[in-house]
Amino acid sequence: MKMKTFLKTITAAMALILLANYTARAQTIIVDMDRSRVPILPDQPRHMPVDPVQLRDHRVNVTVTDQIATYKIIQNFFNHSHQQLEGTYIFPLPEGAAISSFSMMMNGQMVAGEVLDQKQARNTYETIVRRRKDPGLLEYVGKGLIRARIFPIAPRTETKIEFEFVQILAADAGLVGLRYPLRAQDTRSQQYARPNITFCADIRSRTPITNVFSTSHPIDKKSSDVHHVTASFEGKIGNSREDFVLYYSLSKKDFGLNLITHRLQGENGYFTLLLSPNLARENTTPIPKDIIFVLDTSGSMTGKKMEQAKEALKFALSNLLSEDRYNVIPFSTEARPFHETPVGATKENIAADLYRLGELRAAGGTNISDSVTLGLKSLASADRIPMMVFITDGQPTIGETNIQTILSMARAQNQSKCRIFVFGVGNDVNTFLLDNLAEESSGTREYVAENENIEFKVSSFYDKVSHPVLADLAISIDGAKFSDVYPKNLPDLFLGSQLTVMGRFSGTGHKAIRLRGKIRDQVVEYVYEAKLAEQCLQNGEIKTLWARRKVGYLLDQIRLNGHNLEVENEIVRLGKKYGIVTPYTSYLILEDGATPLLGAAFQRGRRGPANAPSTLKDGRGRQQEGRLNFVGADAVRESKTIARLKSSTLSSSGQTLPGKKAEEAEASPSKIRKGGGKSFVLRKGVWIDTQLLNPAQDAPKLDTIKVQAYSTEYFALIRANARLAKILAIADRLRVLFDGKIYEITPPTN
Repeated sequence: MKMKTFLKTITAAMALILLANYTARAQTIIVDMDRSRVPILPDQPRHMPVDPVQLRDHRVNVTVTDQIATYKIIQNFFNHSHQQLEGTYIFPLPEGAAISSFSMMMNGQMVAGEVLDQKQARNTYETIVRRRKDPGLLEYVGKGLIRARIFPIAPRTETKIEFEFVQILAADAGLVGLRYPLRAQDTRSQQYARPNITFCADIRSRTPITNVFSTSHPIDKKSSDVHHVTASFEGKIGNSREDFVLYYSLSKKDFGLNLITHRLQGENGYFTLLLSPNLARENTTPIPKDIIFVLDTSGSMTGKKMEQAKEALKFALSNLLSEDRYNVIPFSTEARPFHETPVGATKENIAADLYRLGELRAAGGTNISDSVTLGLKSLASADRIPMMVFITDGQPTIGETNIQTILSMARAQNQSKCRIFVFGVGNDVNTFLLDNLAEESSGTREYVAENENIEFKVSSFYDKVSHPVLADLAISIDGAKFSDVYPKNLPDLFLGSQLTVMGRFSGTGHKAIRLRGKIRDQVVEYVYEAKLAEQCLQNGEIKTLWARRKVGYLLDQIRLNGHNLEVENEIVRLGKKYGIVTPYTSYLILEDGATPLLGAAFQRGRRGPANAPSTLKDGRGRQQEGRLNFVGADAVRESKTIARLKSSTLSSSGQTLPGKKAEEAEASPSKIRKGGGKSFVLRKGVWIDTQLLNPAQDAPKLDTIKVQAYSTEYFALIRANARLAKILAIADRLRVLFDGKIYEITPPTN
């Protein structure tokens, strides 16, 4: 009898609040425990782990049928302690979720659970925060909650939690949003390996589905037809501040266009515009194209590189459309075009040129100027889209070798506004030349490492651009203004593709967005409705996306045009405000007193000449003291990194600094946190609002209000302002500039 009582005491006393490390705070097992009153058996460890229950595996399957979303969630937790635990499982619901049904199982047995509304959930969140002295759950104040009692949590074994709920997804102007709580930012030490996460959304709709887009995670999209699409991702739950956010749009128009906005009261807003062709429309006839394939066959292309490049061009030729025209221009010491002018994509022409491709051999020098200008000169048709695919692994050694002169020649010959898509192979290419050829023609740049497959890269690219449907795009809004738009030059729209445009906006009310473009030689216009609110606190992640794109654009301007103090200052301002690590704001992630890390090219550029062209006098891009170098592994890495920034679609970076290796940047995000529209950096154990890094300059006359974490005043602040609750969720030691006041949150004395 005494032993039974003893064991009951152990179980009953373990009512501890437990947030397993790396568990998205959104999904948590809660147990309450006064350790001083828990008896320990003689053969058991005397110390309980700080967080004895670990989330190991997290699987989410969402089935959406005409905006009715059914979530099926499976999570495996492991109890690392030697004691049986009892607790409560909590799951913050997506914001604004209307739950129509709910069921839950633990290890195959039904579990009684309940859905709490926002008011009931707030009390639960505040109780946990107050008791645990950990502010993380304040992030979810204002959201509902699923709660269930979990018993027993057996020692040294895995517990499987399964539950299902149904949510009605709201649509706004044809745009449907799905947000799943996945944030994880534990202030405690990380004891365990990061858990696995898999997420799959299977979406079906009677109305055609056009844009599918995530601002938080890289997704894999598959579509069997216009009414059915799946979006998925998998990886590890890490130190991320990002919930999973997925948007998809419904439209019967030829082109689906949706506007996502975010705006604080009294400020210009941020927008993300999604545009894609409707695959269901019967009259989706691709615009014919004139395409020139320019292939480097110099001696350095010998071997595997040459064979892969030829296979890539064979794929492209074999997949030309019947109305397309093309030419192939191999070049080494001289350019050797297959035809004087582009020819029709007939079976006979293609068969003959596939044979000629197979006979090409690598030998000779590298005459870039003649091959590029020859190809551009031959393009003149107004009712076709002109394109050039340019593949090279070297620098100009024959003919004109001065980089600036080659670029000037290309500009002069490109009367047809040809889009140039460049592929640099290896590290011995001149990135200044290739990047400018692509940038000035609204094309793209791609660099293929020595160990990468050229055939795969080029073939994948061609598959995306083979069916153009709208050219020369322009977007405007009536009665309002779009500004700071990226990309600066809108690319053409291709069947199966999606264009993402980001920028700032001013104006309020219901507005008309106009999309203009060309189909063959005919100008067309489509009109869409949009609402610009005075305040929209949702979709806060898109402002970081916009800032990342602008930073990428500005970094490219410095890299290609030379040092500019005004541009550098703007990069620093954006980096501080939006928490973006750049070559000029790498100090954000460094400990106090550490030396900032800049990309090598940017470091040299700061003390080099203001005009980049002067660095290329010999036309070869050789590095000279104190000047930029555009050749080599560093130059290629910097070009690729900046290109990714300029096309960012994810608000979390997942990228390295220009000039830094991936392993050097691995821990960078742990020094930057974001919440409530603010960015914070860690300084001497205190999280500092980036707007207060220089208080004498940023807030010279403001008083500081000190508030002790978890005090009555602390919770009063949270109840008064939902945005401030998200900010205080970051840590219990921070300084923030908010509503014209500086708040300093200090840890509790006990």
